[in-house]
Order: sequence, then C-alpha cells, then structure tokens
Amino acid sequence: MKTAARVQLVICGLGGQGAVFLSRVLAGAAIEEGNDVLTSETHGMAQRGGAVESHLKFGDFQGSVVRPGHADVALVLDESRLAAAQRFLRAGGICFVNAKRNDDGDTLLCDAFGIAKEIGNPRATNLVLLGFAAAARPDLVPAREACLAALERLSPPTVHDPNAAAFERGCALAQA
Repeated sequence: MKTAARVQLVICGLGGQGAVFLSRVLAGAAIEEGNDVLTSETHGMAQRGGAVESHLKFGDFQGSVVRPGHADVALVLDESRLAAAQRFLRAGGICFVNAKRNDDGDTLLCDAFGIAKEIGNPRATNLVLLGFAAAARPDLVPAREACLAALERLSPPTVHDPNAAAFERGCALAQA
C-alpha cells in the first residue's frame, strides 16, 4: 500500500543506534512506493551517543527540514529523545517509541531493543521499531513490502536476513 500523498516524518535517536541507516531504508521504501522523497539529517555522530535527527518528507515538498509542529510521524529510538521528537509532531501526529511502558494515546510504545536482543540482534532495534510502525500505520509509513525491498538493497549480504527478521518481528508485534 502506498503511503499518504504527503507525509512528514522525524527520526530521533542517539549516535550508534542506526538512525541514519533507518532514514535511508525509509527513503528507499518510499521511493519504492512511487513517492518523491526529501531527507535531511542533523546529528552529533562525531560523538557516539550524540543526538541524531533525520527528517524525511514523502510527496510534493520544497524543503527537506520538518518544522516543529508539522511531523505526521516520529520514530524515537531512545526514550531520552522523546521530548525532542514530540516538539516536531503536529496535533494528531503519531509517535513510535522504543520503550517498555504501555501505550499512551498518540504515543505507541514498542520494546524494540528487548525484541532485538531476544532474537540475538540488538543492533537491529531500529528495524524492529520500523516494522512495528510500518504494520501499525501503513498509511503514514511505507508498507512492509517496500521496506523489505529497501532493506534488501541497502543491507550488506551478511546482515540482510537478520535485518529482515528484525523488521518482521516488529511487524508481527503490531499485528498481535
């Protein structure tokens, strides 16, 4: 299923969590679905653990940076970055957070790190969260098939299968 005509998405995480790779997968998946895509990144990747933000826009947009109060979707790889992500969300926007607590209205929580550790691939926390978001809101996040196609193109052969498995676990969680 193709995402909505115009979607603004923000990824907030910390250096070393795969936020930049996740933005590449999302951009590739949106292109796979036939969307125009703009991306922008602001990050402290020179320091592991520094703040990382990726902005993506799918559809007919002029600039790549998502302004505060305009994001339809936020993906939060570390709970410490939740406030940063929430300032980008528009009223009615949805936030997917890697956390262990219960869902809270427009914030959907997924213990992506716990699941990634459980399947022996803790570095794939980002892909578990993406799978969860893609299955929960295919109207706003590129669909499962498009994400898997982008993963196949972007993952080195040695990690493609574990990456796809992590993504699929996230999808299954959202459908449970």
